[in-house]
Amino acid sequence: MALLRRLPKQLREMDSTTFDLGRIDVAVAKSVRDMLTTPQKAVLLLGEVGIGKTHLLVSKFKQHIACCVRDEVLWYGADDVAEELRLMALHGPEDPPRLFELVALEKPFHLYWDDLDKMKLSESADAQLFRLLNGMMLLGCRISATTNMSLDELGEIWSPALLRRLTEMLDGVIEVAEQKGEAA
Repeated sequence: MALLRRLPKQLREMDSTTFDLGRIDVAVAKSVRDMLTTPQKAVLLLGEVGIGKTHLLVSKFKQHIACCVRDEVLWYGADDVAEELRLMALHGPEDPPRLFELVALEKPFHLYWDDLDKMKLSESADAQLFRLLNGMMLLGCRISATTNMSLDELGEIWSPALLRRLTEMLDGVIEVAEQKGEAA
C-alpha cells in the first residue's frame, strides 16, 4: 500500500495483533482498544520510553488506512516535521513542503506524528509550527501523536500558544502505563 511506504521500515511489521495489551494497565488497555476501533479520533499517547506508544500509534495509523480509505493519512517522525519547518523557512510559501502545501490547498488530513517532543524549536520554528497547526485546525485536520513527556513537560519546551493549539486539536490523551504488579 502506497501510504505504508512512508512508514519507516522498522515499524512496518507493527500492528494491533503484535502488541501485548496485557503488559499495560487495564484501564489504559480499554482506552487503547477504543482508540483502535475509532482511528479517526485525534489522540496523544504519553508515557515512558519503551512502553509501546509508537507501536500503538502505528497500529492506529494502519487501522485508519484500512477503515477510512478516502482520508488523507500522513506519517511523520520528529525529524520529518523538523525538515518541513526547515524547508518552509528556506523556501517560504512559494514552494511549500507537503504539510504546508496541504493546508494551503485546504485539503484536510490526519497527521500521525511520532515523538513530537524530540524537536528542539527555536522561537521562529515554534511560531512556524503554530501557524501550521492553526491552519490545520481551521481545516478540521486531526493529529495523533506520541511523546515521552507529560503535557506540563511539553509546556516547558513549547510556547503556551503552540501547546494550547495542539491540545485543542485532540479528542483525548492516553497515558500509557505498565500493568501494575499484584500486591504481595
